[in-house]
Amino acid sequence: MKYGAIVVLAAASFAGPSKAQWMHQEHGGAFDGNAVQMAIAASASYGLALRCRNSDDLEIIYLTPEATEAGTIEVMNAASPTLLLRVDENEMFELAATLELANDGTVTAISDAPITVPSQVNSATTRVAAALKILGQVFHETEFKVNGSTAATNVLSEKCGLSME
Repeated sequence: MKYGAIVVLAAASFAGPSKAQWMHQEHGGAFDGNAVQMAIAASASYGLALRCRNSDDLEIIYLTPEATEAGTIEVMNAASPTLLLRVDENEMFELAATLELANDGTVTAISDAPITVPSQVNSATTRVAAALKILGQVFHETEFKVNGSTAATNVLSEKCGLSME
């Protein structure tokens, strides 16, 4: 899983009980000038990130505290998991997800992100909610506060060439 450890470390570095603070991080690019851009939030043991290098590869990464093994991940992926995302009271996104193991053995979901997600997060006033849906059941529902989301998504959008319209 590329860059998963970065997100885990970043989320853990500023997570606290019931708090979330969005921040921007840039990784790599020293040799090719094509750094990975991330807008990251944490809430308790959960992490959420928007990740891109350019406007064509925007992804959502959702980190959970659930520890499991590779064989279990394969079974869960066979069940076609989805990532649920809702910003404030906007329409819910239900996105096809691939589950992976983070370096610490916890479950991480990765989905292609609709191009409107950074703009919604940018203008969010109360929350960004995320969850996993597997076989019709919702797991790991978490809300992230929006402190710092405007600044983090402004930088992400500028560096990845995303529109905030």
